[in-house]
Amino acid sequence: VIGGLVVIFRLNPYLVAGHFLLTIPVLACAVILWHRAGLGDDLDPSRSVPIVTTELRWLSYLLLGALTIVTCIGSIVAGAGPHPGAADASGKPIPRIDIAFRDIAVLHSDSALFLIGLGLASLFAFHRSNVPDAVHQRLRLVFELMIIQGALGYFQYFLHDSPVIVEFHIAGLTCLWVAMMFFFLSLHEHPAKVVVVAMGDTLADVAPAT
Repeated sequence: VIGGLVVIFRLNPYLVAGHFLLTIPVLACAVILWHRAGLGDDLDPSRSVPIVTTELRWLSYLLLGALTIVTCIGSIVAGAGPHPGAADASGKPIPRIDIAFRDIAVLHSDSALFLIGLGLASLFAFHRSNVPDAVHQRLRLVFELMIIQGALGYFQYFLHDSPVIVEFHIAGLTCLWVAMMFFFLSLHEHPAKVVVVAMGDTLADVAPAT
């Protein structure tokens, strides 16, 4: 629906930003669905048990919140930038978000630096807590993608918001969100399904068919 409104209102930057931001929860749901579909028949996808401490889980929530803020500010940067797409039917340029591009870009940069610092602190905290290797590896991948995103962001700014770098920056953000979701999924494990046998049932009643 929002995609249709984007077309009707000729790439209105507020609608474009909203359209992009709504793809993030859709992407997150797709990753969760893929994860649960791969659990197999022996594990219960409706139940999960945390494998890290409560403090580390709250630190992960803070990391997710910071990434959400950086993503939202980044969409405003794009809406205030010089790339609105083609002009409308009358030949007039499509209006941008009414905010100074340099100011919002600096805010985006500051929030991204905070996110990277928080990611580094999270790496240290998880390492000191001796979490499973799979959890630490996924967090390290998240941090590495943050570094790449930061480098692309600075290239984008110093190259005057080059549209090619913008495309790579958006693709990098997508990869970062996928990695973040897999990291969150690794913080819990699913127990095996419990088969309840009623009194009086025979082995033939509960044994799987061969």
